Amino acid sequence: MPAASTPSTTTQIFVFKRLRELLGLLVFQFIIGMALNTIGKPDSTTSHSVKVLWDSLLGIHIVVAFALLIGGSYLSIYCGRHYKKLSTPSTQAIVAVTLAFIFGSMTISGVVPSLMSYLMALSFLAALLLYVQTFRKL
Repeated sequence: MPAASTPSTTTQIFVFKRLRELLGLLVFQFIIGMALNTIGKPDSTTSHSVKVLWDSLLGIHIVVAFALLIGGSYLSIYCGRHYKKLSTPSTQAIVAVTLAFIFGSMTISGVVPSLMSYLMALSFLAALLLYVQTFRKL
């Protein structure tokens, strides 16, 4: 393998840190999502404090989703330019995150929420597995 195609130690450390951050965000996102699922979408009989909690958690869930989209896109582009071996799994992972985001949006909008929630969870799991695969190839 030519020396020009071998990533530098600095590149490897950079990718390692980004992957560690994305995996941490995925775990945090999972915890928030499970809390939202456990509480359930508030209705007219739900107390005000539960509505505030649910809205706050949903807001955090959305912010973390955008962070995952932006961070994953950045990692995918970076790997495409500097670490070709990781380009494919990191790109597949951002596709899975994007699908989870779309299915999550459809869950909240009320379009077959139980099915969309299930598809969101599957996409989330796929993203997690793909980031772990990327991590292992590092």
